[in-house]
Amino acid sequence: MKEWLIATLLSGLAIFAPIQASVFAVGALIFADLIIGVLAARKRGESITSAGLRRTITKMFAYESALILGFVVEKYLARSEEHTSEL
Repeated sequence: MKEWLIATLLSGLAIFAPIQASVFAVGALIFADLIIGVLAARKRGESITSAGLRRTITKMFAYESALILGFVVEKYLARSEEHTSEL
């Protein structure tokens, strides 16, 4: 069971290796947005709420999912159309 899990995780990492830098860059930019937002709220005297932090988590999920979905569509679906048009 443990070997199967490790093999599955390594396979997933290998599939998404070409976009690894993009995923990390998007994550870093979202984190920077969070820090700047917290600093701006403190400067304005506003309280930091969990709802604001929840929006950051939602934003990270949406952006990273869009990036991964775009990669999968381009890599596996768009290429299959190229091959069928050659027939």
